[in-house]
Parts: sequence; structure tokens; C-alpha cells
Amino acid sequence: MPRSYKMKTDRGTVPRASYEAAARDVLSEPGQSLRDAAGNYGLCHVSLMRFIRKWRTTGLDNPPPQVGYQSPNVVHVFTHDQERILSDYFVQSANINYGLSAKDGRKLAFQCGVKFGISMPPTWAEKEEASQDWMRNFMKRTGNLSLRRPEATSLARGMGFNRANVGRFFDNLAKLMDKHKFGAENIYNMDETGVTTVQKPTRVIAPKGAKNVSSVVSAERGTLITLACAVNAIGNYVPPMLIFPRKNFRDHFITNGYWLHRCGKWLRVDERA
Repeated sequence: MPRSYKMKTDRGTVPRASYEAAARDVLSEPGQSLRDAAGNYGLCHVSLMRFIRKWRTTGLDNPPPQVGYQSPNVVHVFTHDQERILSDYFVQSANINYGLSAKDGRKLAFQCGVKFGISMPPTWAEKEEASQDWMRNFMKRTGNLSLRRPEATSLARGMGFNRANVGRFFDNLAKLMDKHKFGAENIYNMDETGVTTVQKPTRVIAPKGAKNVSSVVSAERGTLITLACAVNAIGNYVPPMLIFPRKNFRDHFITNGYWLHRCGKWLRVDERA
């Protein structure tokens, strides 16, 4: 059976409101026949008869029964409120940098089912985790969950980024702005990225069945260089800054570029004394 079943016909797609309106016409009007009411709303008279029979069994004072077909690959174990609680827990775990993997999420769903005493499929009890199909359909139903590759964050950075520290930073920034009256040309935003000296080779045409396909590069393991770029609020920018991971500096690293004087002043190479 396919993962995402698609119906081949439009059977079972008539809304419940149409069945309810046709059933009320039959039940309220003595001279209204079942076939005429079904024809007025474009329904099958046999389906309408079963709908009325089921509604009478459950009680006409109760809400009308459900209509249509349920997708064969959708397994509804939890109620809507229970799934919303699970979804909120997944979102909260990701927000505090302790997100759950898909396998951990399936194990948590099984543990919640055991805790709540819910009837679960036999495969859940055998593996002590929910199925992949349930997790996939659960994420589709919620609409706000997806599998993402997280960025590695150190514990110190995660603990340092909190409401108190962020509030203190903006308080200090406001004091400095009021004191020095910085203009847009003096406010720079800097970001950094890593650049490796050995790039990953692209795909090449090679014979089928070859176990080893190689491509010559400058070195097998490159060195990571930090590239920093800064742009101010009016669009001006500082030339890209490169940070080399070397203990002993060499002048040819910055040929035709900029260098940082020991006193903290930016000078060109040709301006150095």
C-alpha cells in the first residue's frame, strides 16, 4: 500500500451538511420520499438511507454521524487535544535546544499511549514505539512540525542566551546610543562564516562498478579559515576580513589587502612604516 493513498474516485467526498439537510427533509416532511431527497442534494439514496438509520440509532438529538472514508494508511490513536499537547511539547523541546529526533518522538508517543491507557496497534507494543506512518501523518496533521537538521550549539552559548542577558545587552546599547549619538554610518553588522582551503570535488564521469573514484585536490584535509564581513546601516561595507589559524604570521598572507597594526589602527600594506 502506498505511503500517501490517493482516491481514484470521488466517492465519500460529499460533505456531512448535505446528508444532514437531506435527512431532515425526509424526517420533517411526511410526503418527502427518500429518492427525491437524495436526488435534490446529489446523493446516493442507499447512502442516505444508511445515514438516517445510523442517526436514528444514535438518537436524533445527538449530532449527525460522520460520513466519508478514512484514509487506509492513517492511524488515529490520540485525540485532537492529546496530539496538540504532543505537538506543543515537540516545539518547546526544540526551542530550548533539546529537540527530539524522529525515533525519540515515536518512543514518546508510545509512552504517552501507555500512560493514558489508549488502545494502540499491536506493532507499537512489539517495538515499544509508534510507527513511521503514524509519525509522518501526525506531522502532516499538525502542520507546524518538520524534520530539521539542528545547528550545533555549545552549552555555554545556550545558557548565555537568555532573557536577562539579552535585556542587559539592549539596556547597555541604549545608554551608549544616548551618550555618543551614533549615526547610521557608524553602526555596523558583522557576520562570520567558515571557508575551507580544500573544496569538495564535484561529480565526475566514471565507469560503473568502480569501487574507488578519486579526484586530485591540494590536500586531503584542508584548513578552516574564518571570513568576516561587516556592513553598516546605510549600505557601506568593510573589505572582507580573513582570520588565519596560524601561530606565526607571514606578510604575504595579506598582499594587496589590509593589515591590522598592533596599536589597533587599520593600515594598508604600502602604508606600513
